Amino acid sequence: MSVNFTSNVLRPSGQKGMIKNGERGQSYQCQVFTDGVAKLVVGDFVKLKDVANASTPVVEKITATTEEPFGVIGYNANKNEFENGDMVTVYSDYTMITLESSAAIPAGSKVMPVITGQQIAVATDTNYAVGVALQKASAKNQLIDVLIKAPVLVSA
Repeated sequence: MSVNFTSNVLRPSGQKGMIKNGERGQSYQCQVFTDGVAKLVVGDFVKLKDVANASTPVVEKITATTEEPFGVIGYNANKNEFENGDMVTVYSDYTMITLESSAAIPAGSKVMPVITGQQIAVATDTNYAVGVALQKASAKNQLIDVLIKAPVLVSA
């Protein structure tokens, strides 16, 4: 892991889920809902869950690319897996975050979440685009910066 020194702050770089623009993007403290077996991890895209009398937003992992994402789980220095009832920071609009490619992605492409593996791909018809690739990924499993934007349903 490389280290960047910026404004007297020590930050790891080149790690999935790292937030690149600090407080400039939108972030929300949310409670995790899972089935008790699966856990949320860095890079998972989540949707809002309708829970009666919840005092904070409740999120669960999206299970299909046709579901509208609320945001993405970012890097957390203290914890990398989140279970039912845990609090987690969810990042959304105008957050610059490092994510992993599932295949080659040209810079400037709209991207969508891949359901398994906490990865992103070039957005395709009838799926939600969640941001724009700010860098090129020439192959699978490459870390690139993505600007998260409000989800938009891609049409043919």
